[in-house]
Amino acid sequence: MVSYVEVQQVSKKELGMELTYQAGMTLPLGVLVYAIDGPFFFGTVKKFEQKLAQTHTDSRILIIRLRRVPFMDVAGLQALGKAILNLEARGIRATLCEANKRVRENLDKAGILAAIEPVDYLDDFAAAVARCDALVNSSSQMAHERQVALSEYAENFLKISESYLFGTPKKQG
Repeated sequence: MVSYVEVQQVSKKELGMELTYQAGMTLPLGVLVYAIDGPFFFGTVKKFEQKLAQTHTDSRILIIRLRRVPFMDVAGLQALGKAILNLEARGIRATLCEANKRVRENLDKAGILAAIEPVDYLDDFAAAVARCDALVNSSSQMAHERQVALSEYAENFLKISESYLFGTPKKQG
C-alpha cells in the first residue's frame, strides 16, 4: 500500500484530454481541480493544508478528486472539513468527487457530506465538471440579470430624482 500522499493541482492540459475523451467537455473558467493521491491520514494533513492555502483566490469552485485515496483517518477527515470551511470563507465552493465506498462512508459519518450542498459530492468526475459548468453559467446569468435590474433601478431613480429636483416638465401646446 502507498505510504505517502500527493496533493496537486491538476493542469488544464491533463484534464483536457480526459474531459474531451470522456464527455467532450472542457473545464469551465473559474474552476480548479486538485487530486489527492494516497492515504489521507494524520501525517499527511499538513501537506494538504499547505497546498490548499496556495489555491488561487480568483477561482470560484475547487473540485477535489478523491479517486486515489484508499482511506482517510479522523485527522484527514477533520483537515478536509476544515479546508472546506476555509475555502468557503474565501468565497470558493468545494466539490468532492470519486471517493471509494469506504472513504465516502467516512465522509458521511464525519458530517462532511452534510456540511456541503448535497449536489457538491458526485461519484463521477465528468458529472462534477458538468455541475460546476452549470454553477458558473447560472452565476453569470444571475449576475447579468442583477446588472439589468440595477440599470433599470438606476434609470427610474434618475427620473424620479429629476422630477423631484426640477419639477415635472410642463407640456407645451
